[in-house]
Amino acid sequence: MLSSFLKFFSILISFGALEASSAINETYTSAKDPNLSKDFIYQGEYTGETHGAQVISLGNGHFQAVLFPGGLPGNGWDKKNKSLVSGTLVENSVILKNAEGERSYLAKDPSLFSATKLFPPPGHKLFSGSIESEIMTLLGENGEKLHLKKIIRESPSLGKKHPENAIILFDGSNKDEWVGGRIDPKTKLLHTDGKDIISKKKFNDYHLHLEFLLPYRPSARGQARGNSGLYHVSMYENQI
Repeated sequence: MLSSFLKFFSILISFGALEASSAINETYTSAKDPNLSKDFIYQGEYTGETHGAQVISLGNGHFQAVLFPGGLPGNGWDKKNKSLVSGTLVENSVILKNAEGERSYLAKDPSLFSATKLFPPPGHKLFSGSIESEIMTLLGENGEKLHLKKIIRESPSLGKKHPENAIILFDGSNKDEWVGGRIDPKTKLLHTDGKDIISKKKFNDYHLHLEFLLPYRPSARGQARGNSGLYHVSMYENQI
């Protein structure tokens, strides 16, 4: 069986602009870009004792945070209930207020935006508060207090050395194992350039460690924010 010699392989792919629109005038591909808007530092995941939160930058100082009771997805969330709060950047803080009014899923206008298809979502509770210095503080209508800190979750396989005799499909030095794609000479990342790339070897059984980069497009919505995918055995997709 193939797993006897293929235990793990690592591939680093940079998925660039796969869906373009003339309305998208903000596209950043580096967190060190000197022109990166201040909004970027507030987007991301936050976690506390009883809740997790994902903050979405909507452009021009507007945000929406999705609150998950129990913890972040994959780390305690009950997979059912959510609450939404809207945010506005004021100097060095994001002021958070309960999301209310008529809202539509992924609406372009931040005042109409909903991160959930149903608004309000199941389990929605009223919260208000702020984000400052990577700390989110919230107060619920029933007096519930939440204190969440920004985190960056990393895969336990990140930086892991590949097993002995593993087949290395990509390590930044060449793309000999691939049909299609382009290596950036500066970053050594493998780019798809919006087209399919396929491994030359075919596999039945394997462990996959995949690292990828997406652009930062706060003014875009849905898949236009950055969209690609990885197909296993030409059938099962991990959408990115």
